[in-house]
Amino acid sequence: MASQIKLFIISSLSILTCFLIQIKLSVSPVLTAAGVALLASILFKNAEYRAIIYIGTFCAMGASFQNSNIYIYAPIMALINLILFKIFEFHFIGHGGKLGSIAFISTLIVFLMEQYVLF
Repeated sequence: MASQIKLFIISSLSILTCFLIQIKLSVSPVLTAAGVALLASILFKNAEYRAIIYIGTFCAMGASFQNSNIYIYAPIMALINLILFKIFEFHFIGHGGKLGSIAFISTLIVFLMEQYVLF
């Protein structure tokens, strides 16, 4: 359980970091995601932490609600990321397809929530 909480916090921070760099510093989403992912790969040796950070950066790169309240959407997206990561942990082979698919699905879910459920 403590491991899941750490993964949730790490995912939330990776999403927020990318969003804030994109918005506050006007850096392109691709460059921001690449920089955060590179930093994560240097700082963290745990493959699970790196994978969840990569998913968070993919989400921040592809999200369209950058002018909305990111402090609400980032934790929701991080929770969805974590759930999908644990569900698909042994179902996809390789990181690119698995991590990108998880990021796409969680971004789509939060986008639909923003459009039809939340404000």
